[in-house]
Amino acid sequence: MANRTGIGYFAKGNKLAPGSAGQLRGQEMTQVLVSILNEIDPSDPRQRSKMYRVCSNLVDQATISADVYEEKEVTRFNKRTQTTTTYKKRGKLVQKGCGELMAIKEIFDRTDGKPKQVIVGPNNGPVVVEYRTYEQIRIALLDKGIDMNALPKPIEAIADMTREDEE
Repeated sequence: MANRTGIGYFAKGNKLAPGSAGQLRGQEMTQVLVSILNEIDPSDPRQRSKMYRVCSNLVDQATISADVYEEKEVTRFNKRTQTTTTYKKRGKLVQKGCGELMAIKEIFDRTDGKPKQVIVGPNNGPVVVEYRTYEQIRIALLDKGIDMNALPKPIEAIADMTREDEE
């Protein structure tokens, strides 16, 4: 039986509790991520945060990542070393791309909020949950704060109902 202090809460020190093995819990991880993202990006000459860089990259992925440009070949001569360097440079925009769908979705989820997920059963009816073992029933009842040991045993309850019907 799970050692719980109340419905949905584990007793302090319980090894079944989330985060008990020293892992970061959800809120703690969020705080660490926010802290790191608020740090100044050392590679940015304008001293912007890492969050700005992440958001900028996300917007680039959603808008210009699939754009097609013509390539220009540029040759430069270095007078000091007397060497020639040839490299390709992005030229004029040839075709606008439609952007990465996942990046677009993430931006809309952040700005407009994620749409609610509706969970329905067959034929848009209620969800039917089927328990196949006593252990599954026990866990489901414990999650609702019901101790299965306090309930009458199914066979005994059926026998009692049969006796009542006979009388």
